Amino acid sequence: MLVALAAQEIAQTQDAVQVISEIPYILWDAATRQPLPALKGHTGSVMSIVFSPDSRQLASGSADETIILWNVTTGQPLSTFKGHTGSVFSLAFSPDSSRLASGSLNGETILWNVATGQLLSTFMRYSSGVKSVVFNPDGSQLAWGSGDNIIIWDMAADQPLSTLRGHTGSVSSVAFSPDGRYLASGSNDRSIRILDAKFAQPPCQWLTRNLSRQEWRQFVSPDLPYRKICPGLPIPAE
Repeated sequence: MLVALAAQEIAQTQDAVQVISEIPYILWDAATRQPLPALKGHTGSVMSIVFSPDSRQLASGSADETIILWNVTTGQPLSTFKGHTGSVFSLAFSPDSSRLASGSLNGETILWNVATGQLLSTFMRYSSGVKSVVFNPDGSQLAWGSGDNIIIWDMAADQPLSTLRGHTGSVSSVAFSPDGRYLASGSNDRSIRILDAKFAQPPCQWLTRNLSRQEWRQFVSPDLPYRKICPGLPIPAE
């Protein structure tokens, strides 16, 4: 088993153990319990680490506002992603390992092409830090926590499915169940909430119109620009 630990996060694969601290990373082999060559590259504290689902790559996010992609076998850096303007606090690979989502403490959520390092999309910036990002099992949705809200994004339509409220403290962790049916969230309010993920999707087949712009601000988010969620249905006049 391969496990990587930082001050805020633990990541793992199936082959060895890696313990990662600040600068440089400290790596440990699970079988021998001996340190491996350190990974050096960041100039700030490592805030987040995650292994790709295929276990070939490791991504690390740092207070230096960069993400470094590493070859797990050789320990060599593959590329450095630059685009954030705040500490990179959360990372998530898509299930096919082709995309990487990252969230920063200044409210940015960014999507990257893993193979090229290209910045694919910058999602709506929020006033609160993004402490956790996660793809659902088929990669069709991305969820992240910002402040006391949880945002679920439709990757194909490139628009929000829902903004979920209920926590009274900052959301520090979000995770889908392996079958994608449930979304769990943990918060600084010391509670864990479990949502049936299918109810986060708009029930367009039962509706006769879209939300009005006022309803969008009230029930979805005042921070997100208005979008027509249900194609083919009218938008009410203000």
